[in-house]
Amino acid sequence: MIPGTITVVSATRKVNRMNRVYVNSTVDVPIENQPQIIASGTGCTYDNNGNLTSDPSRGIRDIEWSETGKPIQVSFVSGEEICYRYATTGEKLSEVFVDTDGRILRRRDICGSYELTDYYPYGIPHTTAYSPEANRRKFCGKEYTSEFGFSSCDFGARLYSPLLCGFDPPDPKASTYTHISPYTYCAADPVNFIDPTGEEVILYATKLPGLDERYDLLSIATHTFIVVENKKVGKVKFAYGSEWDGVKGVFSGKLIKRDYMQDHAIMNGKDLDKLKARIIVQPPAGMTIDESDNKVIDVGNSFGNNPNISYYMIPSKLTEGNCNTSTSTILLKSGVSKQIIEDIKEMIPGIRIGFESILRPWTALEQEKAVKRQEIMNIFKDRD
Repeated sequence: MIPGTITVVSATRKVNRMNRVYVNSTVDVPIENQPQIIASGTGCTYDNNGNLTSDPSRGIRDIEWSETGKPIQVSFVSGEEICYRYATTGEKLSEVFVDTDGRILRRRDICGSYELTDYYPYGIPHTTAYSPEANRRKFCGKEYTSEFGFSSCDFGARLYSPLLCGFDPPDPKASTYTHISPYTYCAADPVNFIDPTGEEVILYATKLPGLDERYDLLSIATHTFIVVENKKVGKVKFAYGSEWDGVKGVFSGKLIKRDYMQDHAIMNGKDLDKLKARIIVQPPAGMTIDESDNKVIDVGNSFGNNPNISYYMIPSKLTEGNCNTSTSTILLKSGVSKQIIEDIKEMIPGIRIGFESILRPWTALEQEKAVKRQEIMNIFKDRD
C-alpha cells in the first residue's frame, strides 16, 4: 500500500479485453491508501465465458468462477487466497482471507455500516473519506476488497476494479451495447452515468421526444420514464405522453402510454446526447429488489387510460397530467416515500414540471372519480 501515491499506467487490449499493463510513472495525489498495480510481463487470461481468470498487474494468478458468474476463489501469485461463500439466492455471505501457509487470517461476514467518502470518477477514494470505523462499503455503497492487492468492488452482478477502470467479467447484456466494450464501466463516462446491478428500477430523464432541432428551445424541459430491468422480465418500460406528436403534443391531447423511439434508443445505450440523467431508484424500505420490480410493473400496468384525462405540459387539475406526473405517481404507488421523490426531483436536470410527491389519479377507478369530481367543480364554476 502506497498512501498518497497513484501509479499512472497504460494498457493494451485484445479485442475488448484488457491484455497487458505498462507502468508509466507515479504521482502524488490525494487518495486513500490503495494497492498499486504493477507492470505485467504477460497478458491477462479469460475463460470461455469471458471471465477474467488471471491478471498479473494485480498479482492475480487464478480466479475460479461459479456457473452463475460469481467468484468462488481468487488465488494470488504470492500464495494468498480469498474465498467466497454465497446463499442459494446468490447473495454473498462471507469472504475468507487465507495466508501463504493456508491459515485463515480472518473471515468477513457481509454486514456493517456505511461511511462518508468522496471519489474520483472511476471509484478511487479521495483522502476526505470519513468513518467512525473501518468499513468495506465504498464506491457506490459496494463491498470493496483491497486485501492482497485485489482492489475490487462487488457490484452484485460483477466485480469492478476502480484502478483499472473496468469490470472483470463481461456484461451479460453486452449484445444490447455492441458499440461498447462489455468490460467498460459507465460507457467510459462515469461523470454523467452510473452502472446499475441489472436488477433495478431505472428512471431516465431526457430531452422531450418527438421534437426536431427547430424546437431546441424546448430542450430545457425534461421528459422522464421508468424502466424495470431484471433477469426474469428483461426490460419493461413505462412512458406516458400526449396522443399527439410534435409541438401539438406538448400542450394538448389525451394522456396515454407511449412507445417513443427515443426512449427505446436511450434505454439501449443509443442517442445518449438526448439523455440528461439515469437514476437508480432503490427498493423501498422492507422490500426486496424483486418485490420492488414486480410492484412497479403492477402499478404501471394498472394505468386507467381514461379518455378524459388530458395531457398538458403544465398540469393544474387532477384530470391533467404529463410524463413526469406519471413517473412520480408510479413510484409513489410502488412504495417510494415522498422524501425520496423530492430527493430524486433534485437529481433531475432541467424543468421537470409535474414530478412531485403528490399522487395523481392512476387506475381506471381513480381516474373515473377524478373526472366526475372535475365535472361537478365545473358546474359550480359556471354558476359563479
